[in-house]
Amino acid sequence: MAADAMNPAVNSNYSKDCTGNYQLRCESGDMTGKHGQLEIATFSDKNRPTFSYVDNNLELGGAYSIAGRSLGLHLPSSEGGALFDCATITPFYTSDDLITVYTPESEYTTRTEFVKKVSGDNIPPNDVLIVGQRVSNGCVMTVMRTLGETQGIANGYANILDNRADTQFTQCDPDVESGGHLPFLAPLLLLIPLLSTLL
Repeated sequence: MAADAMNPAVNSNYSKDCTGNYQLRCESGDMTGKHGQLEIATFSDKNRPTFSYVDNNLELGGAYSIAGRSLGLHLPSSEGGALFDCATITPFYTSDDLITVYTPESEYTTRTEFVKKVSGDNIPPNDVLIVGQRVSNGCVMTVMRTLGETQGIANGYANILDNRADTQFTQCDPDVESGGHLPFLAPLLLLIPLLSTLL
């Protein structure tokens, strides 16, 4: 199932022409043709792999932008190829903020819990990413990236993080924690399962 007007099913040579080595011969939304299929483990499998892919031929702006389109995850053709799950591709803006707070390490469990604790009920958890973090002697130094549909929303979320960090937490002394540096991690913005197709 590919995007746009052409249907690969009517072209008997399509599966031979469209490969990972010749991605421009594929329909723009044919992720399976470009990258191949994935064997996706069950959610309960803690050792399941995570995949990310870059498609330089998908445009994020202009007449052929994929913004507003959808990614669909289909079951294998051997199982009928039915739509299993999908997500809409939405544009967003970002704002980065350095949060340096003290929290007992006994209360610090995971990054997810830390995001919930700092964000409170005012920011959707999926709109906050941790792009760099270091925990030392109870001091959590974190670069948090907020996402929003507009720059104003992203900046507003960053301000909420600042206010909560100031009012809800004990501040750390950056000078005490100046040794080393924050390990910056590139945020994972888009996971594209290879069974996906652009609808």
